[in-house]
Amino acid sequence: MAAKKEFSVDNLEVRKDKNQIIVSVNPKIYPLDIVMSAAYIFIDKAYVIVDGDPNEELFVFLKTKDKSINLEELGREFNNELINYSFYAAQTIKNMPIREAIIQRAFFTHSADDADSGANKKDDGKVKKSDRRHGKNISRPRKKTS
Repeated sequence: MAAKKEFSVDNLEVRKDKNQIIVSVNPKIYPLDIVMSAAYIFIDKAYVIVDGDPNEELFVFLKTKDKSINLEELGREFNNELINYSFYAAQTIKNMPIREAIIQRAFFTHSADDADSGANKKDDGKVKKSDRRHGKNISRPRKKTS
């Protein structure tokens, strides 16, 4: 009995004779940007081609660079990366308001420091003690010698 050169498991089609696996992806579950992110992870292990209709079905062709790599395992790793990037994208969207608040606070704090920098100096050119402690304009006015 001859060994099968092609077989299908779930969304994976293994082609041992071509040292290739084809992963079919439903773009309604995993959008194209998620598929591309997952595919990028595999460019060191395999030659990658993403093909298909982004509205109907996508196909990711992984042709291994090393013939000792288990094709089915490679395909399953790709499926895991799809879940990984989907989770990352969902968390990014979920955390967007927090990230924006942190950035807004950083800009607000920075602009408030800039606005106050001119107010910390007295009209006579002397520097406040608090400014010297914080490293702002640490030069001291010279004493008049008679």
